[in-house]
Amino acid sequence: MARPQYDQIARAMEMIAMAMQQQSAHFAQMETSRAAAEAARPVVSQEGRDLAKFRGCQPPQFRGDSDPDVADQWLREMEKIFSVLGSSDERKLAYAVYMLGGEVEYWWRGTRQMLESKGVLIDWDCFRRVFLEKYFPDSVRYAKEAEFMRLHQGSLSVSEYAMRFEYLARFYLRPYLRLGDVESLQMD
Repeated sequence: MARPQYDQIARAMEMIAMAMQQQSAHFAQMETSRAAAEAARPVVSQEGRDLAKFRGCQPPQFRGDSDPDVADQWLREMEKIFSVLGSSDERKLAYAVYMLGGEVEYWWRGTRQMLESKGVLIDWDCFRRVFLEKYFPDSVRYAKEAEFMRLHQGSLSVSEYAMRFEYLARFYLRPYLRLGDVESLQMD
């Protein structure tokens, strides 16, 4: 009479074996689906990841505003982002050009072609120099330096005077070096 127990045990073992086979088939199907999804996903290059990080910093676009202060602010914001990201000069140039829009984009294309035809190396320093010559010319910088030198508190409150002083000091302290400035700095 012990036989019915063995039959029950054998059926239970068969059911366990079937459940294990179904589970194994299910896991194999899941692995196949995962591999197919991974193969369909585009491979993102390091440049793509870096561009995504750059865009995540919400860089401003420059559309060629005629106000030199807007150009100055755009360049400072871009350099702040480059500093945080540790961008190479090559990436700085690519990202800055990427953020040009409207007429300034056409200006840069023409300027780049002209510089290349003259054999000029187009790098970040070159871009920065011609950008400043166009949108923040020396005449504006010199005017701000002169304003800094003439600055008096007068009727300004202390905080207003301090704000104006800090604003104008950045132009006097020569953050925008031109080609000839490097030689004069070595003599200073």
